[in-house]
Amino acid sequence: VKTGKSRPNKEIFLSIESLDQAITSKKQVQFTYTTYDLDLKLKPRRKEAYTVNPYALFWNNGQYYLISNYPPHTGITHFRLDRMKNVVVKEEAAAKPPAGVDVYDYARQALFMYGGDLLSFTIRCDRLILNDVVDRFGDQIMLLSADEESFTTVVKATTGGMRLWAIHYLQYCQLLEPSWLAEEIRTAIRKGMDLYQIQEHQRESERKESR
Repeated sequence: VKTGKSRPNKEIFLSIESLDQAITSKKQVQFTYTTYDLDLKLKPRRKEAYTVNPYALFWNNGQYYLISNYPPHTGITHFRLDRMKNVVVKEEAAAKPPAGVDVYDYARQALFMYGGDLLSFTIRCDRLILNDVVDRFGDQIMLLSADEESFTTVVKATTGGMRLWAIHYLQYCQLLEPSWLAEEIRTAIRKGMDLYQIQEHQRESERKESR
């Protein structure tokens, strides 16, 4: 378990204990996965419990995550421990990780711990954020080109995580490939600009009415 400064509450501590037991004994685990409703209370995402093959616990961005395989899907996914309730270790043996998959490599590269498969993305960034890119994606990234002002590289991440990264570093980084995600980001930027323009127009109207 990768630890951080924050302390888990009692329920998470018990979940960690059960999950650690399941990982060590290579057993499946079952749990209820929850999500917030409009009353800001956690509710079960669905009626049926989740049953997964657990592989590792990981601490990222202030949260504990279970790295696992969720049958019948064949890839790797993750679940936040604070959203997992009623964790039970089952008698059924857990399946091995998919061939060729490094569980901890997935955890390191699953940017912001968004779900989904790892894909390759081509980005062009300002040299100012080179350290940030290496910190996030590792020092084994593939540099395609570089000069005194910018560099272009290929990195691996989940789609949701890459989308968030590109928008977060909007002033310093441009996603080049794949083109479909670049277009999604352009659409998100346009919607954001429209939203702020609308809000500014509303504030200006309110200021005029108050005079």
